[in-house]
Amino acid sequence: MRGAAFMRSLGIACGLLAPALAPPALAQVVLPDWKTVEIRTHDLGHGIYMLEGFGGNIGASVGDDGIFLVDDQYAPLTEKVKAALARLSDKPVRFVINTHWHPDHTNGNEHMGEAGAIIVAHDNTRKHLMAAMTMADLAPLLRPSPRALPILTFNDTVTFHWNGDTVRVVHIPPAHTDGDAIVQFLDADVIHVGDAYFNGFYPFIDVENGGDIDGMIAFLSDLSAMAGPETRIIPGHGPVAGREDVIAYRRDLVTIRDRVAAAIAAGTSLEDLIAASPLADLNPRYAGEVVGEADVLRMVYRSLNRK
Repeated sequence: MRGAAFMRSLGIACGLLAPALAPPALAQVVLPDWKTVEIRTHDLGHGIYMLEGFGGNIGASVGDDGIFLVDDQYAPLTEKVKAALARLSDKPVRFVINTHWHPDHTNGNEHMGEAGAIIVAHDNTRKHLMAAMTMADLAPLLRPSPRALPILTFNDTVTFHWNGDTVRVVHIPPAHTDGDAIVQFLDADVIHVGDAYFNGFYPFIDVENGGDIDGMIAFLSDLSAMAGPETRIIPGHGPVAGREDVIAYRRDLVTIRDRVAAAIAAGTSLEDLIAASPLADLNPRYAGEVVGEADVLRMVYRSLNRK
């Protein structure tokens, strides 16, 4: 999957955050004409679905207890998301889990909360959303309101017994941010991992808010261990993945990390590293119009230099 629509949705997370939060030189991506955005639904079995639109992938558990959502994309899409869910169930959305704070995953919180959903997130995700409320240079659409804040937070794990499934929400050590949470639908054998894993694209590491390349690699090791041969993995962006996809992605992130670490050890400047194009062999698999080789090199370089 390498369409322009996906890259635009990824760009909102990376390119329209406040300049202090986004790596320099990431492309600024315009918001779409919301009327043209379609919500596509993928049935993963056992009442679990993935919804694609414009922004991070949404996970949904649908059943007699009501609808349990993982992330909620952008506020202008809330009615379209609700319409897609209404085609699956006449039950209301009861819970929304935020996998992290970025607006392409949380901007629908306010509308979902006003409709009665309980918003749940890690402690640090609420902290970052509160900080974003005061960012004068954040685009107005992306600035959360007080009504968008999670009303229930956790610091480690929380378990739901919902729609006949055991649903574990687990805070992972810093990877994409320091507030990342994954959601395991244990009986359905589905895991939503948010932006701790992008399927088919270079990662976005929010270094200023706790993101860490080594943490991302460590998480992918854990993910490949917890996934079985039939596990469906919902990434923050990209198509549904499996364990072998995660193993391959982790291997390539190790390659990227090691090449940047060697350059730092040799005293190579970031500018010279970018000019050398050390990821030329990986670019055909992962580079896109928003997160390209130079962008991922900047993030990894800053992540390693911070240590």
